[in-house]
Amino acid sequence: VACALVLFFEQPVPTHLCSAGQWFPGAPGLAFFGDLWRFCPSKGSWEDLNGLTNGDPPCVRLAHSMTVVNGLVMVFGGFTGLYFADLNDLYSFDSVHVRWRRLDLHAQGPGPSTRDSVGLTAAGQRIYLFGGSFFTGLAITVPQGDLWGLDAPKQMQVSAGAGPQIFFDCFDWDTLLIPASASIALSSPIHLCQSFFPCELSVIAASDSQSDNVTTRGVNGTRGSIRRSGQGTVICIAHEGCTGVLLIGVRFECAENGSLSGEGSEPLLRVDGSSVEISDGEFHGCSTDGDGGAIRAYGSAVVRLQDVVFDRCAAARRGGAVAAADASLVVSGCRFRGCKAGLNGGGVAVWDYTCYGDDGVGKSTSVTIEETDFHGCNAGAAGGGLYLASSEGGATDVTGKGLSLLECKAGLSGGGGAAFSGKGLTANVSNSSFHGCVTQGGGGGLAVQDGSTIHITGSRFAENAALGSGGGGLIVARETGGSLSGTGFFDNTAPVGGGGGGFLL
Repeated sequence: VACALVLFFEQPVPTHLCSAGQWFPGAPGLAFFGDLWRFCPSKGSWEDLNGLTNGDPPCVRLAHSMTVVNGLVMVFGGFTGLYFADLNDLYSFDSVHVRWRRLDLHAQGPGPSTRDSVGLTAAGQRIYLFGGSFFTGLAITVPQGDLWGLDAPKQMQVSAGAGPQIFFDCFDWDTLLIPASASIALSSPIHLCQSFFPCELSVIAASDSQSDNVTTRGVNGTRGSIRRSGQGTVICIAHEGCTGVLLIGVRFECAENGSLSGEGSEPLLRVDGSSVEISDGEFHGCSTDGDGGAIRAYGSAVVRLQDVVFDRCAAARRGGAVAAADASLVVSGCRFRGCKAGLNGGGVAVWDYTCYGDDGVGKSTSVTIEETDFHGCNAGAAGGGLYLASSEGGATDVTGKGLSLLECKAGLSGGGGAAFSGKGLTANVSNSSFHGCVTQGGGGGLAVQDGSTIHITGSRFAENAALGSGGGGLIVARETGGSLSGTGFFDNTAPVGGGGGGFLL
């Protein structure tokens, strides 16, 4: 054995199921832990994995139980101290992808009650649980003697050309594996938690490419992929029971090839109130006649994108690649290339008001975009690469760090590179570049309008052009607040309206 995983627990990790308390009340000196360590016999040393894992980890606890099945470390139950409570949650840890995952058993029918000190083991493809102890809250424990079995989470390899039948034996906690160079078809809707589809979707695609460069990987077609055609889409709606979508390393190829689809077409992925996490992926030529050519999120959804390429995605309205309304968005290390929108946000559009979903009106959004490039994106109205907006009664908090907006274009509404709008929007932009962007309105690089508050530090505006209302590099409305420091303007132009570098309305 080269290395072996050993649990647990030091830093408190809050969840909705158990307390975040670290110290046992009434018993000074009794601590609960939540750390993960790996022991490598070949090195004779321990490795601290805390801060290196991702996903949804367990909260702090003691007297939990563990076993290993199908290469996954399983963790069940235990005792958490703040409220003197036993637990009956189940987690898996994938040591290959260093990812925690909570498995929702309560949606699958009867299950074991809350308990600690359980006998847990795996045999074949099943997990067995026996006995344990139930803490009554009166310093009394009640031994348990029941036996439970559960089909273990499995990783299901998908053959080339596979269709919806792959979901017939796929449970919420299973993972679909697409081999390198294999391609599966998506020609009809996958409506999660409806019919025979699982309530949570996890897909991992293999690649035989050795490239770590997000801008060049996958160019030789060696990545496992999904081919979208017709009405192929994935729908995840929280109030229907869908809990989330996880995509790792998946390449999507859409038949529309960057043109807009027919009337009523869906985005590739539509999410209402659930979570989406995508890493190391690609979206090519995905489009819709509405918002979000690749991804549309609303209803307090949470979208996390890391090292994802969006290439030639298109939307007839807002967000050529990604549209988020009343949804939280976290983007890191992504590339938006040649994406376009008929209205706002050629690459990404975020706003806090929506007519989608059950609530009708959104309330707030949170946006973090770091080390991300927008190249050659185009919007018919505002924000060639990026459009962020907030209504007067809403709140949009924006953090932009290490952004690069290159050769993007916008129409008369301004912001060739990006446009920020609305009294409820507060943005902090740092170490970013706006280069070679053009608008038919004002603000060749960036337009800040309608009462937004923006703070720009350590950034660069170069060779941008505003052909309409002035502000070749930057245009800021007079009622807008904020600050500008450590930022340079070089060779920006504004033939009409003045303010080649910056302009204050």
